[in-house]
Amino acid sequence: MGGHLPSEKKGMKKPMKKPMNKSKTLTDKQMEKLREHSKQHPNGMRGKHMRNMVKFMKQGMTFNKAHKEALKLDNGKNNNNYSK
Repeated sequence: MGGHLPSEKKGMKKPMKKPMNKSKTLTDKQMEKLREHSKQHPNGMRGKHMRNMVKFMKQGMTFNKAHKEALKLDNGKNNNNYSK
């Protein structure tokens, strides 16, 4: 048994990878894209849609994926005034 790491012993699980950093900060480029996009939404960056997008992007989603998820949470409001 000499020289084996504890995780290599039979029956022991390997250590888990670190979970995704949930408090990821957004880059300047991402924030600029969000600010530009926020002009299409009521209340700008303070609106529910934009707050949801920021939250999703901080969790690691892309802009497009975060936008689609935020739209789902917009309670079925008419979202025909923009394309993405």
